[in-house]
Amino acid sequence: MSTRKGTGYYKVPSLKGVWYRGHYLYDGSVASLEEMFDPDRIKETRVSGGWSPPGVPTRAIKGHEFGLTLTPAEREQLIAFLRTL
Repeated sequence: MSTRKGTGYYKVPSLKGVWYRGHYLYDGSVASLEEMFDPDRIKETRVSGGWSPPGVPTRAIKGHEFGLTLTPAEREQLIAFLRTL
């Protein structure tokens, strides 16, 4: 497959093995899939499992909000699926 460098396309990483890579989002502020899909992560009182700015013990982890409105059962099923990849 030829490179798309300089074409304006953004090459995203594969979902294969996403469950063991950890530290998600662009700044690594989410440490696990469970935290990624936890609706409480967008609250200002959230203690991040991943990277946080120095001196900031709690903060909202905004970003992709897909999966935050899933029911607990749907969330578990999604995470179980992602762990099979």
